[in-house]
Amino acid sequence: MLPAASSAPSKGNADIPALLQFAEQYSEKSYAAEKAPAARDRPRTEKRPTQAAEKGKLYKKPAPQRETWRIKDKEIQQQRTEIAQLKLQITRLQQNAVTAMVTPDWAALSQLAQSLRQALGMTQTERQAKANLLQIQQRWDQDRAVLQQQLSKAKAENQILSAAANEQKNLLLEAEKREAAQREQQAELRSQRQLMQAELDDAVKKLADTRADMASLQARSPRLVTADALKGAQQREDYAAGVSLGEEILQMQEERQRWGVKSEKGMLLAGIADAFAGKRMLSDDELNNTLAAAEEKVVSAREKISVAQRQKGAAYLGEFKKDKRVHQASSGFWYRIDYAGDAQVPATASVDVVVKETLVDGTVVQDMEATGATLSQPVADFPPLFKEAISLLKNHGTMTLVVPPEQAYGEKGYPPKVPPNATMIYTLRIAEVYPTAQAKTQP
Repeated sequence: MLPAASSAPSKGNADIPALLQFAEQYSEKSYAAEKAPAARDRPRTEKRPTQAAEKGKLYKKPAPQRETWRIKDKEIQQQRTEIAQLKLQITRLQQNAVTAMVTPDWAALSQLAQSLRQALGMTQTERQAKANLLQIQQRWDQDRAVLQQQLSKAKAENQILSAAANEQKNLLLEAEKREAAQREQQAELRSQRQLMQAELDDAVKKLADTRADMASLQARSPRLVTADALKGAQQREDYAAGVSLGEEILQMQEERQRWGVKSEKGMLLAGIADAFAGKRMLSDDELNNTLAAAEEKVVSAREKISVAQRQKGAAYLGEFKKDKRVHQASSGFWYRIDYAGDAQVPATASVDVVVKETLVDGTVVQDMEATGATLSQPVADFPPLFKEAISLLKNHGTMTLVVPPEQAYGEKGYPPKVPPNATMIYTLRIAEVYPTAQAKTQP
């Protein structure tokens, strides 16, 4: 019987079962003494395979993979069962060793440990199966890597193809847009060509009519005036009167054309020529009725223009007065001083002024600034409107005036550029001031 101290496991082997500790400690000591009996007691049922048989076993054609796994699972299950039985035996032996405190059978324990090692170890079939599994895993990893590379390459090629397809699509869209723009441009050009052709046809027709009228006028008009014919004083006076009358007619025609009443110059000349020749084509009643209808048309057009100018002037003045710098002069016009100037203008001085005259719609009537012209005269000689405006400025000063029709051109206007009842815009600049003693001499 072992001492009581030997029954307890050492501190370093606390996690190892006591039975295994005894087997490990004493199996080598008793190995020499028990070698012969152990050899005699070893069962002779197992016969070591010869080298040829082992070689044939190694080169035996492996079973299918699924059959190999099934056999392996079956063997593992058997091993687990044996291990469980061995653990149960160990537990029972431990209990018997503790309770009975009998001397253990070291030969049996050694055989048990050897059986346990064999159970825990891997058989040749298991190692072969493990090697096969490892090879299969390696081949699978290689195949997966190859497939992954092929997939990456396919994705890259797909991206390249997609980019190329998108680029081709964009190019196609751009080409379609250019084609649509070209078609639209061609349609516009055809429309413009048709319009120009129509205008050309109309111009050709008018030219033909004008030539016919000129031929008719030349047949009925007096001889052409030459420079020799104007040498006499009477001839020049008669010619000047005709020119003045013609300019008045042209001015009237231009003014009425601005009102929307159009007239044909050729027919006007024909009427004048027939009147001078005493060969009128209309009777007195027809002539009077026609003139009355024409005058009514002119009056109606003039009234519409007058009302429209009143409305435009009022709207412009309303916006102009919103500026805090705008004031009303004592005479009634409105003004804004853009630059006050640098020196007082004496009432007895002469001044050079530059004026720009426009309508409320921006139409320029006169622009002395653009033409480089100046008006130089004493302040006292200016119209009341500009005299008051000059008194509000200093030398080199600039101001903007908004003048109502009553203080400008009134109901008649100033044909052909200024319509009736037009509100006028003036930009006044004093270019220079000359004291009385040094007044600028007018040419």
